[in-house]
Amino acid sequence: MKLGIESSLTDKLPKVNVPLNPKGKKISAPGQPGLYINKEELKLDEDDYNSKVHKMQMLIGLASYVGYKFRFDLLYYINTLAQHIHLNKY
Repeated sequence: MKLGIESSLTDKLPKVNVPLNPKGKKISAPGQPGLYINKEELKLDEDDYNSKVHKMQMLIGLASYVGYKFRFDLLYYINTLAQHIHLNKY
């Protein structure tokens, strides 16, 4: 029987195409050691940019839902991240 956050995430994560690892360990780290971002400009067309921003907005929405429902301590960081995502900045 799943309770609380686990049942909620089991239902919602597949909707945003994020797999839930059944072993409870992280699948991959977003900032892996040894990975450096170059200072070059990324070249994206408008449709690709908008689709990536839309996916980030969906993930931030899910994180906000989890924060408000289960983890109030994370809301500050979620809201700070949400302030940096804009759709029409292309």
